[in-house]
Amino acid sequence: MLADELAADGILVNACCPGRTRLEPHDDAEMTTLSATADTQVWLATLPDEGPTGGFYRGRASLDW
Repeated sequence: MLADELAADGILVNACCPGRTRLEPHDDAEMTTLSATADTQVWLATLPDEGPTGGFYRGRASLDW
């Protein structure tokens, strides 16, 4: 809804799921690294004006709501 409301102003609204993030060396090796988690967040924050809006992402891939 917010993405629709702000589209006319050129503001993109997206959400991301960081997944299970490994914060300590002894955490589960299957967990996502902090740098991989941050990559999606930085990518979304720096999308070009014509980028996607109203999406839900993990690892730069679209997820179903």
